[in-house]
Amino acid sequence: MRNPRFPLLAIVAYLALAGLLAISTARPGSTQAGHPPGPDVRVVNTTAEPVPVTLQSPNPVPVTLQGSATIDTTNPIPVRDVDRQPQQPVQFSLFIPGPSSYTVPAGKRLVVEYVSGGFVIIPHGGVAATVGLEVRPGFDGHVFAGVPSSYNDGAPAPDGLGFTFSQSARLYAGPGKSLSLGGGGVQLASMRVSGYLVDVP
Repeated sequence: MRNPRFPLLAIVAYLALAGLLAISTARPGSTQAGHPPGPDVRVVNTTAEPVPVTLQSPNPVPVTLQGSATIDTTNPIPVRDVDRQPQQPVQFSLFIPGPSSYTVPAGKRLVVEYVSGGFVIIPHGGVAATVGLEVRPGFDGHVFAGVPSSYNDGAPAPDGLGFTFSQSARLYAGPGKSLSLGGGGVQLASMRVSGYLVDVP
């Protein structure tokens, strides 16, 4: 009677030998079609053919720009300076003798930026003359220094002496305020005022 272990041991030995041969003669990896894998491929798109990208994550993803970027300005976004309200330019003239004045409209504030003008005095024993822009009610205003503009043989003319002024100014007047030209010892005077109106918040 034969030993039943012999055929079983023979089958195990045969399978072990077949596995050893398969490992020693294994071929390099191949694709599903049976061909060896090809080289790595890198796709580079030009700026004329960009790759569309859509952000899927709900959280922002940090992006670092490696090359140049072009900003499209064909449809600019309108902006507004919230610290500066829309301005309405204003110019007016004031005179002496008057009466002449300018009243700031309701709901507006006047901002004076520039003044220019002139005045004439007739000296009588060292009369001091001043001219200024007055804001009433109240006692706000500016006084402007004049430069002689009338000369006789290279010196300021003694009679009918004229002065001019032209300078930047910063003066504010609220709704209903009245601006007028004031002066002492002045015979004739005129002033041109430039500025703008803004809405009162």
